[in-house]
Amino acid sequence: MGAWNVSPRLDMSSLFPRSVMFALFDRDPVPAFLTRLRSRRSRRALEELRGEGDEARLGLLAALWDLGFRDLGGDQVYLLPSEAAPPSEKGKTVTLTRAFVMISSNEHAGIRWLATRAILHDDSALAWSLPIETVAGRTTSVLLDAANALDLSKLRETPRGA
Repeated sequence: MGAWNVSPRLDMSSLFPRSVMFALFDRDPVPAFLTRLRSRRSRRALEELRGEGDEARLGLLAALWDLGFRDLGGDQVYLLPSEAAPPSEKGKTVTLTRAFVMISSNEHAGIRWLATRAILHDDSALAWSLPIETVAGRTTSVLLDAANALDLSKLRETPRGA
């Protein structure tokens, strides 16, 4: 049995800073987030922040999502830089360097979830949680972009897959 590899790419030109932290999980982190979100303590905190503006509520949602990373060691969380070109200013030349990230493991192959820590972006709390199939001896490529990002404020109202 050989090692499996995962090669993620981030394509979000409007991100600043232009990177996200990510990890691979054996389970989908969304159900645990929804459980934390529905706890009495979280509901009370969100209710108290109702008059404080969106930024405070989004920050709380991001913190609740990021609690899913607390049991991971530092060697299990990785940095993924964006390879998308930043918005250009008139008269400026943008030089891009493609970042190549690959995670390799000898653990059993199968379904994993590539999940990122939450980011605040365009008045939203976003994160990614993408199921990927790892296969021994193969590299699985995965693209993180705006189309497959989770808006955590909408996720709390709609069950995943609905």
